[in-house]
Amino acid sequence: MKKYLANSLWVLSEKVIRLTVVFCLFSYISQKLSVYDFGVFSLAQTIASLMIGIVAFGFDNVLIKEFAISEKVNEVFSTSFIFRMMLSTLVVLIFLIYILISDYKDIYKAVFLISSFSVFFQVQTIYYSYYQAISRSKVITKTSVIALVISSLIKLVIIYLNLGLVYYTLSFCLDYLFSFLLIFLVSRKGGLILSFKFFNKKTLISLLRQSSPILISTLIVMIYTRVDQFMIAKMTGMEDVARFNVAVRISDAYMFIPLAISASFFPMVANDSSASNIRKYFNITHFFTVISGLLVILLTPFIVNAFFGERYHDSISVIYIIVIANIISSLGSVSTNILIIRGVTYLRIYRAIYGLVINVVLNFFLIPKYGMLGAAYASLFSQIIAAWVSNAFTKKTRDCFYYQSLSLMTFGIPAIRDIIRAMRKV
Repeated sequence: MKKYLANSLWVLSEKVIRLTVVFCLFSYISQKLSVYDFGVFSLAQTIASLMIGIVAFGFDNVLIKEFAISEKVNEVFSTSFIFRMMLSTLVVLIFLIYILISDYKDIYKAVFLISSFSVFFQVQTIYYSYYQAISRSKVITKTSVIALVISSLIKLVIIYLNLGLVYYTLSFCLDYLFSFLLIFLVSRKGGLILSFKFFNKKTLISLLRQSSPILISTLIVMIYTRVDQFMIAKMTGMEDVARFNVAVRISDAYMFIPLAISASFFPMVANDSSASNIRKYFNITHFFTVISGLLVILLTPFIVNAFFGERYHDSISVIYIIVIANIISSLGSVSTNILIIRGVTYLRIYRAIYGLVINVVLNFFLIPKYGMLGAAYASLFSQIIAAWVSNAFTKKTRDCFYYQSLSLMTFGIPAIRDIIRAMRKV
């Protein structure tokens, strides 16, 4: 367990540095742009994240498991990498055609298109899966921090010169570009080889078979967690999209913690999926999610006023609700990894459908009446059903519902005991 704790610390350190730098720059850009233009910028980032979800194809967590147990690492790596680049090209081309024939202003078309190019460089998450599988996340941390420093310096120049919306969008794509280039070079020296000769159709079919249910459910989850921004744009305007996106950015700021913990401890459960390990997995993830979520709630008024200003004050009440929704969501992410281990990832599709239906229906009723606050409540209720309660519907996940409920009732505090015991074994 100590090995997984150390790996988590490397992942978390990289995320903390990245979050701090990117968040500060993001908030500064929000002050430079009008609320409407910042809404367009936010919507472009949202669309790009949806595209990234498509091309990821649910591979990331499946690859952690495959890299941890496979003897043909380069075959798994090259096959997944080549497939993802081909899919990225197809998705970006389709989006390119759509944007070019749309009636957006040219400057907004450029913003959407530039944001979409980040899809190519997010192939770096395959490298992340590999290093997490072998518990060497310090490689990710070092390359990411160096890339962040380079791209941040360029961002500061662009902001200082006040070059405008298009260049601000371009600067955010550079994060992914430099991270990809550095980890690509480091991994080649470390023996991780990318080559067409390692591409294997059988390996691809195996990965697709395991990841397809995750892809479908992930896309549904991404849709119902982001559809509110599109519905807000239609029902209340682009300005509210900007304010809602600020709320999402702040409330999601701590989500790297449960995601990093979940990814780092996944190999532990993949190697030994006993009831005891599963219980520890839920408790550890939930404990750190609750602590970080409470910290965000306490700091929210200061963060909004200091980093975004009075124009975004309405975001505060939305943040509180989304933070609670995210705490529930993190437990859903852990149970998804359990489904991967058990080979029943198709069940996640049902969970995602429940969430999508509830979210969309509630948005239709709540957004016209309560605006952004209604969208936040819709997200909360959909997460409760999709990420938690739905696990009680089938025998294969009922134990997950039980462990999730215990973690919620105890706030994951038993995790402290497990961590102390692990550290004493040093």
